[in-house]
Amino acid sequence: MAPAEAVIARIAARQQGLVTRSALLGEGVSGKAIRHRLEAGRLRRVFPGVYTASLAPLTSEQTWLAAVLACGPGSGLAAGFPAATWRMLSEPPGPVEVLRCGPNREGPAGVRLRHTRRLELITHRRIPVTTPARTLLHLGVAGPLGRLELALSEAQALRLVSRAELEALATSGRRGSPAIRRLLEDAPGYTREGAERHLRAVVLRAELPRAQHNAMVLGHERDAYWPEHGLVVEVDGWATHGSREAFERDRARDAQLTAAGLRPMRITWRQLTQAPESVAARLGAALARAPA
Repeated sequence: MAPAEAVIARIAARQQGLVTRSALLGEGVSGKAIRHRLEAGRLRRVFPGVYTASLAPLTSEQTWLAAVLACGPGSGLAAGFPAATWRMLSEPPGPVEVLRCGPNREGPAGVRLRHTRRLELITHRRIPVTTPARTLLHLGVAGPLGRLELALSEAQALRLVSRAELEALATSGRRGSPAIRRLLEDAPGYTREGAERHLRAVVLRAELPRAQHNAMVLGHERDAYWPEHGLVVEVDGWATHGSREAFERDRARDAQLTAAGLRPMRITWRQLTQAPESVAARLGAALARAPA
């Protein structure tokens, strides 16, 4: 039988440095040996039955995987957490949310456990998560629409889903599909001239400082520029921003602006045409802040 330390190292190597009590017992490590290592500080408890052998602080992804392991087989990350794992969205606040396929039971402290009758999971970055398509459907149920729009745009730019797959989701009849369908239906109509016209109208109605439109800033033409405030605004539309190349290009340009002490802001065509009051509020708040 392999020594306990070798068993711990082998299991931890395939689980982002984490081990579970059930796996250790299954590999022949006794409960007494586990308890001894916990008391000696050679194992640290993350959740009931889930430990780490490292003294370093856990990363976000280690904490997420630990939460899934603590909820047992048939579990995977839920809500905004798969979107963060897929890099569609930034890390969501609050306790880790986990979906579990199986009978109802309480989750461990610090974990929101929800139950479902059907769960489509895939292992990504060694963490059981919902597929990109299912993740978008969940976001379509949870809302708000702007959050789904950002995730959907990032998913397409990262080539996690194709336009054809999005259209299939929109007509699938599943929960979340109406929100995806609404975003896809809002997409047509974007033009550079239309974006400028709508943005000018929003600024005028909100009585905000006038911008320089189609101004050259750091060698690139920008949709709107407030030089006194260091604010640069770009309007994104599906037709020009739904590819990997556009994804990389836009982020490189944003980084260039930030490095020069300017503040980039991206507004989607749907936001500009469907929620102009929200756009005006964002612009007003940004223009009220002093430039860096």
